[in-house]
Amino acid sequence: MTDHLPMIRLSRRVFAPVLVTLAVASALTVAPPTSPRAVAETPAVTSPERVLETGVEVFSLWRDWPVNGVVLDRVVESGSGWVRVGVGWCSVEEAGPGVVSEWYVQRLDATVVAAEARGLQVLATLGCTPGWLSGSGSLTVLPPALRVGEVQRVAAWLAGRYAGRIAAWEIWNEPDCSAGTGCGATAPEVYLPVLRAGFTGVRAGDPGAVVVSGGISGVNTGWVEGLYAAGGRGWFDALGVHPYQGPAAEPPEAPPADHPYRISNVERVRAVMVAAGDAAVPVWFTEFGWTTGAGEGWSAGVDEATQADYLGRAIDMVQRQYPYVTHAFVFTIRDRDDWNAYENNFGLTRLDGSPKPALGALRNANDRLDALRQPDDTRVVTLDPVADATAWQASAGRSAGAATTLEVDSRAAGGSSRVTSYLRFPRPDLAPGESVVSAALTVQVTDGTVDGPVIWPTTTVWSESTLSWKRQPTRAATVPLADLGAMAPGPVTLPLMLAGPVGELSLELYAQVDDGLRLVSREDPALDLRPRLTLVVTG
Repeated sequence: MTDHLPMIRLSRRVFAPVLVTLAVASALTVAPPTSPRAVAETPAVTSPERVLETGVEVFSLWRDWPVNGVVLDRVVESGSGWVRVGVGWCSVEEAGPGVVSEWYVQRLDATVVAAEARGLQVLATLGCTPGWLSGSGSLTVLPPALRVGEVQRVAAWLAGRYAGRIAAWEIWNEPDCSAGTGCGATAPEVYLPVLRAGFTGVRAGDPGAVVVSGGISGVNTGWVEGLYAAGGRGWFDALGVHPYQGPAAEPPEAPPADHPYRISNVERVRAVMVAAGDAAVPVWFTEFGWTTGAGEGWSAGVDEATQADYLGRAIDMVQRQYPYVTHAFVFTIRDRDDWNAYENNFGLTRLDGSPKPALGALRNANDRLDALRQPDDTRVVTLDPVADATAWQASAGRSAGAATTLEVDSRAAGGSSRVTSYLRFPRPDLAPGESVVSAALTVQVTDGTVDGPVIWPTTTVWSESTLSWKRQPTRAATVPLADLGAMAPGPVTLPLMLAGPVGELSLELYAQVDDGLRLVSREDPALDLRPRLTLVVTG
C-alpha cells in the first residue's frame, strides 16, 4: 500500500547519511530501451506441477534495520522462501546522480548476505524518486518521462551489483498511486516509461533476474487493461498486484467486486492478460494481508485469530484456484508504530517481536505447500462425511441428521438455545508408513457469519439418528483444530491443525457469535456442495 511504501527512508530522523561518490555509478552508461521481453522467453506457468511460493515483506533498510537479523529469522520460521525488501532510490542517490549513500548500500549489502545465509531469495522493490530529479519532497511521485534514463542507469547498476544474488526486481511500488491524489489516479501510460527503463536496466545488469511490474493497489482490472493498451506487454516477466481486501475485514473468499480490493478480482485481470497474449506470464502478489488494527469503517481490522485464519485460507485458496499466481508476499513481518491503526498492524509479529497466531498459520500453510512438492511419496486423500447433524439446546431431545442444512449459532452465548453441528469422517485408507501432513475442511456456506466457529475434535461414537443435545459426543482434546474468522456465502476451505496418524474423525462446530451460520450438509442433492475433508498424506 502506498502509505507503507517500503522504500521510504523514515530513519532520516535518526541516521545522518554519509555520502561517498562511487565512480562505477556515475560512469555507467546504458543503452536506451529497444525491445521488450520476447514472449518465447517466458515459460508457461499453469502446469499442474506449479506450487505457490510465498514470501514476507521486511523493512530491512529502514525501520526493521535494528532487528534485521531477528526479523529475517522470523521469515525463516514462517516457512517462506522469499523476502521482499524495498530499495529507496531516494536514499541510494540522495545527493545526486551517481553520488551513492554508502551507509544505505552497506545495509543492502548486509541484508542480501543475511538472506543468503538463511536460504531466502530476495525480491527488491525499486522506487522513491530522489528530490534532485522530482523537484519535490514527494516519496511516491514517478520520475519525469524525459528523465527515465536515470531509472535505467540506477537499475542497471543495482542489478549488476547484486547479479545472481537478488532474484527479482519490482519496478516501483503501487505506481497507480504516485500522483498523490488517490490510488488508481496515475494513468498506466505515465508509468510505462518507468517500467520500460527499469526492465531494460535490470536486463543489462543481470539478465537472469526476474522483472516484476510495480504491484498496483488492489487488483485493478481497468488499470491493467490500460497498461496493455499503452504497450506494456513484454516489459515485465511477472505482473505485480496487491490484493488487499475491501472492506479490510473481508474474508479471502469474498466474491469479485466493482472496486479493486478483492483477491478474487485476479480472475478478471487474468482474462485481460490472456486476451493480450500474455497467458504464459505469471501474476505475483507482491503484498497482501490483513491488519489487526482497530480502524473504522472500511479500514476496520480483524482480531489476531481471524488474521491467522484468513491467511491460511487465502494461501490454500490461491494454490487451489489460481495456478497462474506463482508468488505471494505477506505484508509484513512486524507491526509498526509510526502511522495509523490500520497501517501499523499488518505484522505477523507484534512490535516487540512476539509472534501473532498468523506466523504459525503461515508456517502451517507453507508446510502444506511443501508437501505438494514431494510428488514421489505424497498424495491427496479426499473424504466425504459418513454422518453430520445439528443439535439444538432448546430442543434437547431432537435429532436432525437428515436435514440438508447444518446450523451453528450461539443464540446469545451462554443462553438456553445454543445450536451446534457435528461432522464425522471415516478413517482414511493409508498405506503402512503413511501419515497426514495437513488437513482442510471445505464447506459450502449459505448464510455467513462475522466470526466463524471453533472446531473441536470429539469422540466418534454417535450417529445421525441418535445425536441430540442430550446425546452429544465429548471433546477429545483440550486444543481446538481451528478458530475461524468471518465466513461469507460460498465455498470456504478451513485449514485444520491435524497431522500424524489419523483415524476416524469427528468434528464439533461450536459457535462464537449469534448470527446464524448455515452450511450445506451431506444430505444436499448437489454433490459438489457437500462437506469434504482433504488430507495431504506422505509416506
